[in-house]
Formats: sequence, C-alpha cells, structure tokens
Amino acid sequence: MRFVLLGPLGLIRDTGERTSIGGTRLRVLLAALLLKPNTPVSVDELADAVWDGAPPPSAASTLRGHVLRLRRILGPDGANRIVARDPGYLLRVADDESDVLEFQRLGQRAGAAIRDQAWADAAATATAALALWQGTPLADVPCQALRDAWIPRLDQVRVQALEWRIEADLRLGRHDELVPELRTLVAEHPLRERFHAQLMLALAGAGRQAEALAAYADARRVLIDELGIEPGHELLELQGRIFAGDAELLSPLRRTSEAASVSPAPVPRQLPAAVNHFVGRRPELKALAELLPEPAASGLVVISAISGTAGVGKTALAVHWGHQVAPHFPDGQLYVNLRGFDPSHPPLAPADAHRRLLDALGVPPGRIPADPEALTALYRSQLAGRAGVVEQ
Repeated sequence: MRFVLLGPLGLIRDTGERTSIGGTRLRVLLAALLLKPNTPVSVDELADAVWDGAPPPSAASTLRGHVLRLRRILGPDGANRIVARDPGYLLRVADDESDVLEFQRLGQRAGAAIRDQAWADAAATATAALALWQGTPLADVPCQALRDAWIPRLDQVRVQALEWRIEADLRLGRHDELVPELRTLVAEHPLRERFHAQLMLALAGAGRQAEALAAYADARRVLIDELGIEPGHELLELQGRIFAGDAELLSPLRRTSEAASVSPAPVPRQLPAAVNHFVGRRPELKALAELLPEPAASGLVVISAISGTAGVGKTALAVHWGHQVAPHFPDGQLYVNLRGFDPSHPPLAPADAHRRLLDALGVPPGRIPADPEALTALYRSQLAGRAGVVEQ
C-alpha cells in the first residue's frame, strides 16, 4: 500500500490499483493523518481540519464514525494502521509507503551528496525525489487551513531539491540544457537569488557572457524594485567573475576543449623602439630606478608619472627607462598613446585605451564588454598577479 500526497490525494494498492477516497471529510481526515505520520494527532486538531475551522458540537463523536469508514476503505489492515492514541489518532506508515516520507529521505541523500561533492549521485537522487511530485499537494483536499499550513512547507523542500539538482547538473557541465528551465524558475521565484545566480552560471558556462551579465542586471532590477535592496554577495561576486572572464565558470568539457584549441596569449612587448642616442636625464633615470619594488615585495604596484610641457622628451625618457627595466617585468610591457598633445586627434577615451590593452593581453574580442566599468574590472583582473609595466 502506498499513500500519495504530492499531487491529488490517493491510495495505491499493492496490485497497482489506485483507490480514490470518496467524501470530502474523509479526504481531509486522511490528509491530516498522513501529514503527521506515526504521530498522534489530537481529536481537536483533526476536527478543526475536517470541518475547516468550524467543527460542530458533535465533532468528536462524528469523527469516530469518519475514522471507522476510513479504516474500511484502507482494507483488512486498516484497523491496524489507524490507531486510537491519546490525545487522538495515529496513522502507521512505513517510509516506503508515503511519497512525502520517500521525498524527505531522497532529499536528505541528495543534500549529503552535495556536501560530499558527489555530483552524479546528487543529480540522480534529487531527480528521483522531484519525480515524486505529480501536482500541487492537497489540491483536492477541501481544507484551507491544511493547505495554508503545509503547501508552503512542502514547496520549500521541493525548491531546495531543485536547487541541489541544478547545482549538481552545473557541476556536471550541463549548462546549455539548464538555461530554459532556469529562466522559468527565475520568473516563478523572482526574489530567490540562488536561481538568478544559477542562471548566470549556466549562461557563462555555455559561453554566453553578455546574456549572463544581462541576467544579473535583471536580478538587480527586480530586487531594487520589489525590496529596495542591492543583490547579495553571491550575485555581486559572480558578476565580477563573469566580467573578468573567469575560466573556472566554464563547464569542464568546455574548459578542456578551449584549452586544447586556444594557444597561450603572447607576452606583450609594446614599447616603441628605443632612442638611438639618448643622453642626459641621469637624475630622472636614477629616481625612476629607485621606485622599482624589491623582489620580495610581490604584489606591490608602482605608479610613476613624468610631467612636463610638450616636446621636452617625456615619452623618450619613459621609453628609454622602459627598455632598461624590461627584464624586471617578465609578463610583458604595454604601451598606449593617449594623444594628450596631438592636435590632429582627440584624446583617447579611457574605455578605448582599456580595449587596446585588453587586446594586447590576448583577451578575445567576444569577451570584452561594452560597459566602461566592466572594462575596467576586466582589465584589473587581467593584470592581477602579473609582473608587467604599462606606459601610457
């Protein structure tokens, strides 16, 4: 015998035959007992449910008659299943005889697999748990109090199982196939940030960076409009990683194929040719050399500026010094002309300068965003951990 609550209320015999529970009050009584299996439910609580908050004075005696009828429907072992137990009645149900109990068991297994990073097991177990849902619980049980109390609880554990299954599928590289489902879930649960984050991960893993950033913008707009708050840490961090083109966001299969097909980006060597007969400027060269960080000062960033009027040799000094110290910067040398004193061309916009620098660093054009702030964030990410010199 198997009891079904995750959808229309039902009873499935060992023969596979489905038995409908006739009578609205009997369905409510069975549902109230099934929602607290193997636990005594008081007569007052059962009466409140059976008469939906308005039990008659004769509720206790009438309830005994309903219990008797329900035992007969359950069959020969019904008398053994529904037991009078102070302060009311108890329904004996084995773990494999209730879809709710089985769902809870499978959900616990899926959660444990997620914690153990056993992604294939987590995906299969969560999928099996979700397959038990055949519709809205208690939809044919005419008791608003039961629905109000239990549907949100049951739906919460269903949504948690969905998150776990999607998390496992993402880890298994199933990004493209998850996008349509996640778009639907985001529409159904617009305030659940985890679904927004999973949609961004699926799009980024599928190589759809622009759509992933658009998904973040949509999430931010919803949270501000509905709650007046900015996205949480997870969404903000994920947005930054997508801006930066974090390779870890790609699916394992995609990372493998891209690593095999894309050769390493060349080390940029963009300094103009050195001046053949550079003389003088020894004090300035000495001052610049003293600004070089010590080898032990890893991660230290040194910013130097050479000022002066047009035509006094600032660029020649910077280029000469850049060639002298190039061995100190094995990750490359970048150069961009900002056209500050070029009357024939307007000054170079910061966004255009960043695009040129990102191109020199080997960032594919498709990964370079249009947004100026995103350009800056990506440029910083590309320079992180590099020992290089930039001349502008």
